[in-house]
Amino acid sequence: MKTYRSKIDLWLFILIFGILGGIMIEGVIRKDWLVLAMILPVIGFIAYLMYSIRYIINNDVLEIRTWILGATKIPISGIKSVEKTNNPLSAPAMSLKRLEVLYGKYDFALISPQDRDTFISDLLEINLDILIKG
Repeated sequence: MKTYRSKIDLWLFILIFGILGGIMIEGVIRKDWLVLAMILPVIGFIAYLMYSIRYIINNDVLEIRTWILGATKIPISGIKSVEKTNNPLSAPAMSLKRLEVLYGKYDFALISPQDRDTFISDLLEINLDILIKG
């Protein structure tokens, strides 16, 4: 079993936590404890959400795990192609450096493992028929 964390883009991290941090600082300056009481759990929730994304290769299954959405299981033998992409569609990925995994008849998943090339190599060890694009 191999586990991969989602890559997290620095700009996304700065954007999200910069905005929330700004709100928190404003609350401290104004001594608005209600704002702090509301923003701290939001910061914790988003941080946990960001770090909970995992991609697990276990035998012939690629499992995409998120805290909120649970797990999606994809048979690696059913993967048709993997393509490097920057597709911004909503996905369990914290980076725009993504992989588009096509499987089944029309299904796809967008993921962002920290090391895309190693991840692709590990998939190919299980299914040599996967077409690698880009």
